[in-house]
Amino acid sequence: MTNALKGLAIITVLVAHYASRYDYDFYSRWMTDYATEAIAIFFVLSGFGIFYSLERRFSSGESTGRILLGFAYARFVRIYPLYWLSMATIPLFYMPLPEYYDQMYHSGLYSVLIWLGFPLIRNNELWFITAILQCYWLAPLLYYGLKRLGLARFAILTAVLLAGATFISAIFYFQEYSLLHLPYIEAPLVLFYKNFLLGNVFLFALGMMMAPLAAAGARFFRGYLPLALTTVAFVALLYLTRGASPAWQNSGFFLTPFFYISIMLFCLAVVINEPPVPLGFLIRSFGRHSYTVYLFNYQLLALIGTLGLVSEVRPMNVSAASNVLALFLLPLALVICIGIEKAAYWPVRRIERFVSARRPSGRAALDAD
Repeated sequence: MTNALKGLAIITVLVAHYASRYDYDFYSRWMTDYATEAIAIFFVLSGFGIFYSLERRFSSGESTGRILLGFAYARFVRIYPLYWLSMATIPLFYMPLPEYYDQMYHSGLYSVLIWLGFPLIRNNELWFITAILQCYWLAPLLYYGLKRLGLARFAILTAVLLAGATFISAIFYFQEYSLLHLPYIEAPLVLFYKNFLLGNVFLFALGMMMAPLAAAGARFFRGYLPLALTTVAFVALLYLTRGASPAWQNSGFFLTPFFYISIMLFCLAVVINEPPVPLGFLIRSFGRHSYTVYLFNYQLLALIGTLGLVSEVRPMNVSAASNVLALFLLPLALVICIGIEKAAYWPVRRIERFVSARRPSGRAALDAD
């Protein structure tokens, strides 16, 4: 079921990016901020999946060093081949904003760190990479804390840290609007998600809590009533935390911690109940390849414009026929992304097979999940 959720989230991102590029009236009216909100689901589901990955590794009986090495290798293989390929092909299809281009493609330490995915340097074109790598670096520590403290105490600690992050985030958020009359201090954008300090890490930690929570309280989330309630809460807070739709002044900020919790509860209820999904096979396929689709969606969107598959009726707006055609091109985009994925991982798999043949005992360290 996690693949279905990821699939729905990445399709939302695709639609939002398409609309922001080719149909801005629709984007500004209906899609503003929703792509960012959809990506929040990835942080939660990534934490959920990484918990099981670390659980499996730590129960293998291997040394901690070997476990961490295997985990780091698995994340490296998952992230970097496709990331580097995307970075190399972005300028071939469209030109990033000049300031972003200078950061990403000019020689210098800053550009090198972007290509290395250093978690304290933000890639503004592919900002999700920086954010998820922050989570992966902290994942073993979060897992250890969850296992050591237990679910209840880990949840309390997370709530305390969430309250502290809210206070720190408020300082930066309010000074931007001159409400506290503080000297302006530029927020370190690489550490903020939705104007919230390490919001991506909190979402990831909540996702890790999903696994023991599902085991301990699955009966409370089973059935269509819990599923309906968590869905309503998620959709309501999704709407209220958008900057364009405040219920009262600054409500989008104040409700953000509750929105994070609502995402976790919604994902938990969906995973436990496994409701049917229309076009399930296609949606799940998008979910299985969501990382590749995210990395190459800009190139694909630029390509359909270059091929003349979208026709403008006025600047930043295209015809209804173009929108329908773009919708029907989604499966083709998925096929292209699967091909890119196979090509990017082929050298890695060849090296793995070679190492495994020469050193069979080393296979566990090269087990990429």
